[in-house]
Amino acid sequence: GYLWIHGRLISGSLATVQSYLDPLLNSFYYTLISRTTPLQVNLIIASIQSLSLSSTFLLSVFIFDNYRFIHKIFLSSLVSLSALFGPVFWSEIGGTMGDTLLASPIILAVAILVKAIKTESSFKVKYYYFSISGLLTGFVSGLKFTNMTYVVGLFFSIIITLLVLRLRYRAILGLLSIFTISAAISFVAIYWPVGWLLWEHFRNPIFPYFNDIFNSPYLSSYAFHDNRWFPTSLAGYLSLPFRFCFHQPNKNPLHMVGMEIPFRTYLFAALFIILPFFAVAQARRLYRGLDIQYNILFLVSFFVLSFIVWEVMFSYYRYLAVLEILAPLT
Repeated sequence: GYLWIHGRLISGSLATVQSYLDPLLNSFYYTLISRTTPLQVNLIIASIQSLSLSSTFLLSVFIFDNYRFIHKIFLSSLVSLSALFGPVFWSEIGGTMGDTLLASPIILAVAILVKAIKTESSFKVKYYYFSISGLLTGFVSGLKFTNMTYVVGLFFSIIITLLVLRLRYRAILGLLSIFTISAAISFVAIYWPVGWLLWEHFRNPIFPYFNDIFNSPYLSSYAFHDNRWFPTSLAGYLSLPFRFCFHQPNKNPLHMVGMEIPFRTYLFAALFIILPFFAVAQARRLYRGLDIQYNILFLVSFFVLSFIVWEVMFSYYRYLAVLEILAPLT
């Protein structure tokens, strides 16, 4: 952050694989640290992080829309408070890792899309909803690339839900296009200053990552991966949610489970046990021509698809912050 604000991101770099990550986000942290007290920094960051709980409350209100008012408020409050105690959220309160700090725009995007899918409004209104959700997700992806996991999850969950709704293909294509274009515009708008600087110096706008695509002369042509986190077999990928249930000592630094520090959570294992029963129940309702709750279908599809993308791309637990917050609701 200091280097970016003072125009020394390139000249003052430590030349590591993380030298150019999140300079805009870290500039925000640097500004806070340089102008306020440590306690004030913690309180400001924690307040922004807590917006993800408020966003979860709003999403819960949309999901429980058919419930009585008092039950809806009680359940939404319970879900929001439960999200507070996840391993990532609890460990990052007031800290500068950025995962939970940027969670609220993604959860708001999910809430907006749930509202768009549920409402009987015109397509003009739906286009508005889809464009706002795209702008939110593109914005946080520009600040931290790992949030692209959720853009992909949203994209394919939109397809699944709209196909089940049996919308015309032209309508589905239109809604997907407005979401994708909006996400791309906000991503470029926020990342352009950094990306252009890296392109000018290294001929790779996300240097040093994905250099197998951009082939910058300043680095070997390969795609960097932190291989400590990836399962080594198909069985490892399938069992990963259940391995979170055990207190991992992470004694092998070359192959850790989830994070550098030991943690334990049962949320993902419980959800993936319930998931097959949910899928069968929804399939039976569709087969019988009965109505299903499309907002819940969308939320579950987003959760599962984002988890799969995360496993393939990262397998590092911190980047599951959004899903951890949404797990009690899902």
